[in-house]
Amino acid sequence: MNVNPAINEISNGDCLLSVRLENLMKENTKKIAEKISKDFLEKKDITSLSNSIHNILSSLGASIIEETINSYNPDISPNKNFQSKGFRQRKITTRLGEINYRREAFYDKNDSGLIFPADVDLEIIPGNIQNDIRESISELLIEMPFHEAQKMYEKLTGIKISEGMAYNIFTEVGQSATFDNIIPDKLEINKKLDFLKIEYPNQKIHLVIGADGAHEPMREEHSKRKGKRGQGFWREAKGFRLYAVIGSELDCRIEQIASWHQICDEEEFGKKIQLISKLILGREEKLVAIADGAKWIWKHYRNIFPNAVLILDWYHCVQHLYDYAKLQFGVDTPEGKKWLDKTKERLMGNKIETILRGLPLMDHKNDEAKKEGENLFNYLNEYKTSVKYGEYREQGLTIGSGGMESANKFVSHVRLKRSGSWWKESHANEMLHLRSAKYNGTLQKVFSENKIKMLENQAQKCKAKLEKNKNITKSHKNIKNSKLVVVR
Repeated sequence: MNVNPAINEISNGDCLLSVRLENLMKENTKKIAEKISKDFLEKKDITSLSNSIHNILSSLGASIIEETINSYNPDISPNKNFQSKGFRQRKITTRLGEINYRREAFYDKNDSGLIFPADVDLEIIPGNIQNDIRESISELLIEMPFHEAQKMYEKLTGIKISEGMAYNIFTEVGQSATFDNIIPDKLEINKKLDFLKIEYPNQKIHLVIGADGAHEPMREEHSKRKGKRGQGFWREAKGFRLYAVIGSELDCRIEQIASWHQICDEEEFGKKIQLISKLILGREEKLVAIADGAKWIWKHYRNIFPNAVLILDWYHCVQHLYDYAKLQFGVDTPEGKKWLDKTKERLMGNKIETILRGLPLMDHKNDEAKKEGENLFNYLNEYKTSVKYGEYREQGLTIGSGGMESANKFVSHVRLKRSGSWWKESHANEMLHLRSAKYNGTLQKVFSENKIKMLENQAQKCKAKLEKNKNITKSHKNIKNSKLVVVR
């Protein structure tokens, strides 16, 4: 169904927008009713009726947008260096459909280019696809492969976005995701933690920082998006998760505060976890820093969190005990089970010194068991101040790194480790950053930054001119959000 454009132009151009829109909707009310009735009588099912109404309302909405933006006239201060060059047409696509957009162009004598003040004020970004589509399809791209997201978006909205366009949107948005807009700021973190204290006044709350690495499937950066990818390889994505634990370790719930994941080296990881430590500085909640025995994590824990309770993950610790018991006593033997249970009991009873004294005295079954026993001794001895599990339990502190393990899954593995997926490192990091932002509740900040970036890229040559001459008064109110499209 084609919705008629606005009618009844009022002389002298002083028609109120609300009157114009009212006329537009009155003009189409009868046609809408006839179309809905006809569609229903032909198919007589609620699904077809729903689809028909959706399409009609989208078409009407597109006409309302078209009428609204075409009636907009920005304030232009008289200036001899600016000459009107008439109206120029362009087509833009929003979530409601295609819009025919007509706005006045101005020629600047000092810089042989055309500027479009209406584009500035209405924040119409360069290109056909507008920001509402970019944001909504980006949320699908974060969750599913590009070709699936493109098909799903068309099914949900009726707007067709090519797979290549979806890919370009993802990379442009992903490049706008930085640590500063992925991670909530100090004010946001304090606000959330203070709210939890009010919501759970009778529950103990402590903070947990977990860190881990997870290997992701990579391909060469220069390989093509489609076709043969070449030899694949694996890179480690390092990450951390900050969350609040409400209640005791055995009966608790967790609240997400901030996650960050990136394929990077240890130095970069250290810089980022140093930044997150500053955001919780001064909080009264007890802080637990928990991880497996990865030395690159503990190096930074000990330097950055001197006042935190450092805990070696219970389940990783027990896995080391099991690996030794399997070699020393055999798989699932009564002797091995007895030793394992007794050693876990001693760990939970804060008797690490007893375990360390006993391991060198073991009559090892063979050289392999002896080697594993030495490894276990060194492992427990290195982290002996971080295995006071009984004491931690008494304080209601978490002793497992399941919160971080789950972050690896929902931030990283769910999207990057799909069957057949091999990622360029740059795109993998863009995906990790966007998924981190999603679970941090900061995705809208990333979208806003991307919109500003797109508009500012078009406005670089116009900024100085605007600041000097103040020719376009509305756009000059906030130069950061004021962007001019320059056409050569």
